[in-house]
Amino acid sequence: MMERIAIISKIRLIISDIDGTILTSNHQVDDQLIEVMPELEKAKIPFVLASAHSPLGMQPIAHKLELHDNPITCYNGA
Repeated sequence: MMERIAIISKIRLIISDIDGTILTSNHQVDDQLIEVMPELEKAKIPFVLASAHSPLGMQPIAHKLELHDNPITCYNGA
């Protein structure tokens, strides 16, 4: 746990793709990511989703991760 805190303290921003990165093979958000999200929020580390998906397609994932005010990058960054 202390090692994870030390690593988190060095991070300033996380930008992550969705498909094949934070979604499982069943297209569900990875449970380990859900568990670490409160730590990132507490450390004030923004988590930004990036995908070719539309905003509407990304909304359920952002909701699951409780990314209500975080920006998202959609349509391959368009």
